[in-house]
Amino acid sequence: MEHELILPGCTPTPLAHYLKALGVFRLVAEQLDPDVRACWRKDTLVLLTKASQSELERFFLEGYRPTPVLAPWNGGSGFYENDNKDGFTPLSLSKAIRFDPLRTGISVAQQALARLNLRDKPDGDIKPRLLELLRAESDDNMLTWLDAAVVHTSGSPSY
Repeated sequence: MEHELILPGCTPTPLAHYLKALGVFRLVAEQLDPDVRACWRKDTLVLLTKASQSELERFFLEGYRPTPVLAPWNGGSGFYENDNKDGFTPLSLSKAIRFDPLRTGISVAQQALARLNLRDKPDGDIKPRLLELLRAESDDNMLTWLDAAVVHTSGSPSY
């Protein structure tokens, strides 16, 4: 049975709401219902999915596996001494299986920073070296994010 789920918080404007809508659609398609379809109706995202409203809510509260979106090349990323770690630390210490890709990404990034002896956000020649090391050591979950965030060229990386 297909359900039509209207998501009033997912609108085409402002941009943040549009990006949220794309993220919801991607996560549902990747992790809950590969046959999901979506459309805009009266400036609101509508999902056509096998999941009911309560199943979608349960998925986001209990089942969804966050993509490891980490940027240890930036200050304020949670990897450096003076960074805010309010969300970073609890996630890295969580035992929930659904956070495994995130914990793995954090561990890979911490190891890369340690190998390069970085204690502050990298600048100059060290930043491309960090990105190369992250690319070489990351699993597919983290590579998806790295490939979306950074274009590796023969010169310096582009973001």
